[in-house]
Amino acid sequence: MGFAATQRFVEDLNEVLSTIGEELSGEQEAAAYREIADHLQARDVAWISSVSAHEVELSEQEWAKLTKRVQILATNATRTVDHSLEPNTWWLGQRSIELLSLATWIGMHPVTGADVAHLLVHPRSDGFAEKIQRLAEALGLARADTGDMIQVAPDTAWATFRDAGAGRSVWLHYADTEWLQHPITPAWEAAASAHRFIVLSAGMDGLHAQSLRHIDPYLARAHRLYTGLIRLA
Repeated sequence: MGFAATQRFVEDLNEVLSTIGEELSGEQEAAAYREIADHLQARDVAWISSVSAHEVELSEQEWAKLTKRVQILATNATRTVDHSLEPNTWWLGQRSIELLSLATWIGMHPVTGADVAHLLVHPRSDGFAEKIQRLAEALGLARADTGDMIQVAPDTAWATFRDAGAGRSVWLHYADTEWLQHPITPAWEAAASAHRFIVLSAGMDGLHAQSLRHIDPYLARAHRLYTGLIRLA
């Protein structure tokens, strides 16, 4: 028993979660995840036995983490990724760049479960990894596979909000340049304002995800992703 048996249970659970993600979508997917989270939180022995024949030895903290992970899946199942950016609405060095695009979404804090505002810069197609890498290094982002979430020095890069047209936009600043602008929703602004930061990521590959469950595999390629916390001024 012990660690090996517990690992086999987690693998069996992952298979169940994967099947749900493939066969369901939207509120049905979220409801299925919420039901699993309830079973985990209650330590439902009969349900656990139906998922896996392996006995489980998890600490209270490990049960809580597993439950939180499934709760996050439930929340993200109905959240969408916003690709509404037009190529001519943002600038790098005051020059319009049409090779890059943006995606925004609201994620969950891994510990508290609170909303966190995410912004991803990525090329519109493959073949521009070197440009993204130079951009990430200039901003002070760290490669995601290092395991460290870097807080970018506020005198290097920072973010502000202000009215733009009929709505609100986030502006990213680098040195004395406003290098990026993107329209945002009130919920996204609220999530960023609550923590006074946004999570900025720069992906080296093209992306065509429309929901968070589709974007997860992209973000999992940590060696192709740079990330960091950008403070709000």
